Amino acid sequence: MRILALAALAALFLAAPAYSADEAKAAPPARGAASAVASSASAASAPAASAPAAPAVETPSPAVENEMRGFFPKPQEIAGWAFSADITFYPGQKIYDFIDGAGEVYMKYNFETVAAAEYTGPNDGTIDVEIYRMKTVEDAYGIYSYTRFSGSSTTKSEAIDLPRAAYISGLVGGLWKDVYCVKVYALEDKPGVAAAVKDFLAFVSKKIPRAPGLPDVFRVVEVEGYVKGTTRFVRCDLALKNLHFVSEDNVLGLSEGTLMVIGDFKFRTASFTGFTVIYPTEDAAKAAATGFAKFLGSDKSREATWFKRSGRAIAGVWTGLKPSETQDSQDVMYSTIQMMIDQVKTYQLN
Repeated sequence: MRILALAALAALFLAAPAYSADEAKAAPPARGAASAVASSASAASAPAASAPAAPAVETPSPAVENEMRGFFPKPQEIAGWAFSADITFYPGQKIYDFIDGAGEVYMKYNFETVAAAEYTGPNDGTIDVEIYRMKTVEDAYGIYSYTRFSGSSTTKSEAIDLPRAAYISGLVGGLWKDVYCVKVYALEDKPGVAAAVKDFLAFVSKKIPRAPGLPDVFRVVEVEGYVKGTTRFVRCDLALKNLHFVSEDNVLGLSEGTLMVIGDFKFRTASFTGFTVIYPTEDAAKAAATGFAKFLGSDKSREATWFKRSGRAIAGVWTGLKPSETQDSQDVMYSTIQMMIDQVKTYQLN
C-alpha cells in the first residue's frame, strides 16, 4: 500500500476529491483508541447477507397469506377503527399495479407480496395499512430504510421505540421486523388520526414474530461518529439515486451481486454520509473503483468525496460540501473510511 504525506494529501484532494482507484493514498490519522468494533447481541451469529434471489412467485402460499392476515387489527381491536375494505394481496409482478412507478425498486429488494387494507375510524378518519413481505430479513430492512430515508423524508422522520426498527413522520409511519416492512399512513389530519397511526404500528409490531438480527455487513458503518438508526441497505443503483444522488449513471457498479450500506455521521462540527460496498469479487471492486475515480475526477465542482478500496470492498464518504470547504474536517473523513475498512476486515467481508 502506498502512503503519501498528509500535506501532500491535502493538495491532492483539493485538486481531485477522491482516493485512487485502487489502494488508499493515505493512512487516515487515528482518533485515539476509539475504533472499537460496534456490535450487538446477535452480530456474532448473524448470517452473511445474501444476494438477490430468484423472481418471486405470483401467489403467496395459504400459510403465508393466513399469517399476514393475522397481523392486521380486527374491527375494534384498536378502539373506534374497523375495516372499510377487505385485505387485498398483490404478489410478485402485481406490485406494479399497486405502486405506480416504484415497483422496480421493490422487486430489486426481492419483493414477494404485499397485503393492504383500509380502516375508518372516529371523525371519519381513514388509515391505510400495507405489510410487505420480502425474501430475506436484510431485504425487508432495506425497503424499510428506503421508504424512511428516500426523497425528502430523511430530516422529517423520527425513530419510535418498537422492535426492531420503526419511525413516524407526521401522518406516516413504518416499521421493520423479520421479513416484513410495514407502512401505516393517513391522507387527512383529522382528530385522533396521528395517535392512531402509532397505535396501528404498535399492534402490527406485536403480531409479527421476532427474528434474528441483521447480517454483519450492516455493522460496517457502526463506527465512531455514526448516528444510530440511520443505516440504509442498498440493493440497486435506482435505490441509491433516491437515497443519495451521485450520478445518472451507475458509477459505483452496483449489481445483483453487490451489498451496499450507508450511514450518517456527526463528529465535532462535521456532518457527512459514509458508505461501504461489498462486491462479489476483488476484480469487480477494482473495476468499480477505477470507474468511480474517473467519474470523480471528471468534475471538480461536485461534492467532495473520498474512498478507499480494500480487497472486494470500497468504503467512502460523501461530504455534501465543495472540496475547498472540507479542509478542517479531512482527518475525520480519512479516519472514518479507515474504521469502516477495519470493520470489513473484522467481519471478514473483504
